[in-house]
Amino acid sequence: MICSNERNSPFYRMAENQTGGNLFTANLAVRRITFDELGGFDEELVIMEDLEFAHRLRTAGKRLAFLEKATVDHPAQRFGLSYVWRWVFHFRWGLLLGYKTGKTNPRRGLFASLVSVTRDHLELMARKTVHLLTQHNSKSWVNAWFWQAWGWLTLPLTLPHLWYWEMRYRRKFRNRP
Repeated sequence: MICSNERNSPFYRMAENQTGGNLFTANLAVRRITFDELGGFDEELVIMEDLEFAHRLRTAGKRLAFLEKATVDHPAQRFGLSYVWRWVFHFRWGLLLGYKTGKTNPRRGLFASLVSVTRDHLELMARKTVHLLTQHNSKSWVNAWFWQAWGWLTLPLTLPHLWYWEMRYRRKFRNRP
Protein backbone atom coordinates (compact mmCIF):
# COMPACT_ATOMS: atom_id res chain seq x y z
CA MET A 1 0.00 0.00 0.00
CA ILE A 2 1.57 3.24 -1.13
CA CYS A 3 0.53 6.88 -0.96
CA SER A 4 1.67 8.50 -4.19
CA ASN A 5 0.33 11.97 -3.34
CA GLU A 6 1.95 12.29 0.09
CA ARG A 7 1.31 15.69 1.71
CA ASN A 8 3.44 17.52 4.22
CA SER A 9 0.41 18.73 6.16
CA PRO A 10 -1.17 17.60 9.41
CA PHE A 11 -4.61 17.66 7.78
CA TYR A 12 -4.02 14.63 5.59
CA ARG A 13 -4.01 10.97 6.58
CA MET A 14 -1.49 8.97 4.59
CA ALA A 15 -1.61 5.21 5.01
CA GLU A 16 1.31 3.13 3.78
CA ASN A 17 2.47 -0.46 4.20
CA GLN A 18 5.36 -1.28 1.90
CA THR A 19 6.96 -4.11 3.86
CA GLY A 20 3.98 -6.23 4.93
CA GLY A 21 3.12 -7.70 8.29
CA ASN A 22 0.26 -5.33 9.09
CA LEU A 23 -2.54 -6.85 6.99
CA PHE A 24 -4.28 -3.53 6.46
CA THR A 25 -7.52 -4.10 4.59
CA ALA A 26 -6.82 -1.44 1.98
CA ASN A 27 -4.84 -4.16 0.23
CA LEU A 28 -5.80 -7.56 1.62
CA ALA A 29 -7.17 -10.57 -0.22
CA VAL A 30 -8.87 -13.39 1.68
CA ARG A 31 -10.88 -16.28 0.35
CA ARG A 32 -14.58 -15.76 1.02
CA ILE A 33 -14.92 -19.15 2.67
CA THR A 34 -12.10 -18.29 5.09
CA PHE A 35 -13.55 -14.85 5.80
CA ASP A 36 -16.96 -16.38 6.59
CA GLU A 37 -15.45 -19.28 8.56
CA LEU A 38 -13.66 -16.81 10.85
CA GLY A 39 -16.76 -14.65 11.27
CA GLY A 40 -15.66 -11.67 9.19
CA PHE A 41 -14.71 -8.40 10.79
CA ASP A 42 -15.52 -7.70 14.42
CA GLU A 43 -17.96 -4.81 14.13
CA GLU A 44 -17.47 -3.83 17.76
CA LEU A 45 -14.12 -2.37 16.73
CA VAL A 46 -14.53 1.00 15.02
CA ILE A 47 -10.89 0.90 13.92
CA MET A 48 -8.30 -1.88 14.01
CA GLU A 49 -10.86 -4.47 12.92
CA ASP A 50 -8.38 -5.57 10.26
CA LEU A 51 -5.68 -6.16 12.90
CA GLU A 52 -8.07 -8.24 14.99
CA PHE A 53 -9.06 -10.25 11.90
CA ALA A 54 -5.36 -10.79 11.12
CA HIS A 55 -4.93 -12.16 14.65
CA ARG A 56 -7.75 -14.66 14.05
CA LEU A 57 -6.19 -15.65 10.71
CA ARG A 58 -2.88 -16.37 12.42
CA THR A 59 -4.52 -18.15 15.36
CA ALA A 60 -6.43 -20.38 12.93
CA GLY A 61 -3.12 -21.32 11.31
CA LYS A 62 -4.01 -19.81 7.95
CA ARG A 63 -1.15 -19.29 5.54
CA LEU A 64 -0.28 -15.62 5.02
CA ALA A 65 1.90 -14.15 2.30
CA PHE A 66 3.06 -10.63 1.49
CA LEU A 67 3.02 -10.04 -2.26
CA GLU A 68 5.25 -7.07 -2.99
CA LYS A 69 3.88 -6.72 -6.52
CA ALA A 70 0.27 -6.49 -5.33
CA THR A 71 0.25 -2.73 -4.91
CA VAL A 72 -2.60 -0.35 -4.27
CA ASP A 73 -2.35 3.44 -4.24
CA HIS A 74 -4.10 4.70 -1.11
CA PRO A 75 -4.39 8.46 -1.73
CA ALA A 76 -3.90 10.98 1.05
CA GLN A 77 -7.20 11.66 2.79
CA ARG A 78 -8.01 15.23 3.80
CA PHE A 79 -9.81 15.84 7.08
CA GLY A 80 -10.79 18.71 9.34
CA LEU A 81 -10.40 19.84 12.92
CA SER A 82 -13.05 17.44 14.24
CA TYR A 83 -10.80 14.52 13.22
CA VAL A 84 -7.88 16.13 15.06
CA TRP A 85 -10.02 16.35 18.21
CA ARG A 86 -11.36 12.77 17.90
CA TRP A 87 -7.80 11.46 17.51
CA VAL A 88 -7.22 12.22 21.21
CA PHE A 89 -9.68 9.47 22.06
CA HIS A 90 -8.87 6.85 19.41
CA PHE A 91 -6.34 4.95 21.55
CA ARG A 92 -9.17 3.19 23.38
CA TRP A 93 -9.58 0.89 20.37
CA GLY A 94 -6.08 -0.42 20.96
CA LEU A 95 -7.16 -1.40 24.48
CA LEU A 96 -10.17 -3.29 23.12
CA LEU A 97 -7.95 -4.98 20.55
CA GLY A 98 -5.67 -6.16 23.37
CA TYR A 99 -8.59 -7.79 25.17
CA LYS A 100 -10.03 -9.35 22.02
CA THR A 101 -6.70 -10.88 20.99
CA GLY A 102 -5.88 -12.17 24.47
CA LYS A 103 -2.87 -9.88 24.86
CA THR A 104 -4.45 -8.26 27.92
CA ASN A 105 -5.38 -10.25 31.01
CA PRO A 106 -8.75 -9.01 32.37
CA ARG A 107 -8.13 -10.71 35.73
CA ARG A 108 -5.07 -8.72 36.75
CA GLY A 109 -5.52 -6.21 39.56
CA LEU A 110 -6.99 -2.80 38.85
CA PHE A 111 -3.90 -0.88 39.95
CA ALA A 112 -1.61 -3.07 37.85
CA SER A 113 -3.98 -2.68 34.93
CA LEU A 114 -3.99 1.13 35.09
CA VAL A 115 -0.21 1.30 35.58
CA SER A 116 0.24 -0.96 32.55
CA VAL A 117 -2.03 1.20 30.37
CA THR A 118 -0.15 4.33 31.44
CA ARG A 119 3.27 2.76 30.90
CA ASP A 120 2.31 1.33 27.50
CA HIS A 121 0.97 4.66 26.27
CA LEU A 122 3.99 6.61 27.50
CA GLU A 123 6.32 4.05 25.91
CA LEU A 124 4.43 4.38 22.61
CA MET A 125 4.74 8.17 22.72
CA ALA A 126 8.44 7.97 23.60
CA ARG A 127 9.19 5.42 20.84
CA LYS A 128 7.43 7.56 18.25
CA THR A 129 9.33 10.65 19.41
CA VAL A 130 12.70 8.87 19.22
CA HIS A 131 11.75 7.59 15.77
CA LEU A 132 11.00 11.13 14.61
CA LEU A 133 14.28 12.41 16.02
CA THR A 134 16.33 9.71 14.33
CA GLN A 135 14.45 9.14 11.04
CA HIS A 136 13.82 12.46 9.30
CA ASN A 137 11.39 12.22 6.38
CA SER A 138 11.45 15.40 4.31
CA LYS A 139 8.16 14.46 2.61
CA SER A 140 6.07 14.28 5.78
CA TRP A 141 7.94 15.82 8.71
CA VAL A 142 5.33 18.55 9.33
CA ASN A 143 2.58 15.92 9.49
CA ALA A 144 4.58 13.62 11.76
CA TRP A 145 5.72 16.31 14.18
CA PHE A 146 2.26 17.87 14.41
CA TRP A 147 0.70 14.56 15.45
CA GLN A 148 3.47 13.79 17.92
CA ALA A 149 3.22 17.24 19.51
CA TRP A 150 -0.57 16.89 19.60
CA GLY A 151 -0.19 13.54 21.34
CA TRP A 152 2.02 15.00 24.07
CA LEU A 153 -0.15 18.11 24.50
CA THR A 154 -3.34 16.07 24.88
CA LEU A 155 -1.81 13.48 27.22
CA PRO A 156 -3.73 14.90 30.24
CA LEU A 157 -6.97 14.11 28.37
CA THR A 158 -5.86 10.86 26.78
CA LEU A 159 -4.70 9.07 29.92
CA PRO A 160 -7.94 9.49 31.95
CA HIS A 161 -9.88 8.45 28.85
CA LEU A 162 -7.72 5.32 28.56
CA TRP A 163 -8.13 4.55 32.27
CA TYR A 164 -11.92 4.81 31.96
CA TRP A 165 -12.03 2.44 28.99
CA GLU A 166 -9.52 0.06 30.56
CA MET A 167 -11.84 -0.31 33.56
CA ARG A 168 -14.86 -0.87 31.31
CA TYR A 169 -13.15 -3.44 29.06
CA ARG A 170 -11.56 -5.16 32.05
CA ARG A 171 -14.99 -5.58 33.67
CA LYS A 172 -16.56 -6.74 30.39
CA PHE A 173 -13.91 -9.38 29.63
CA ARG A 174 -13.30 -10.57 33.21
CA ASN A 175 -16.50 -12.62 33.17
CA ARG A 176 -15.93 -14.22 29.76
CA PRO A 177 -14.77 -17.84 29.59
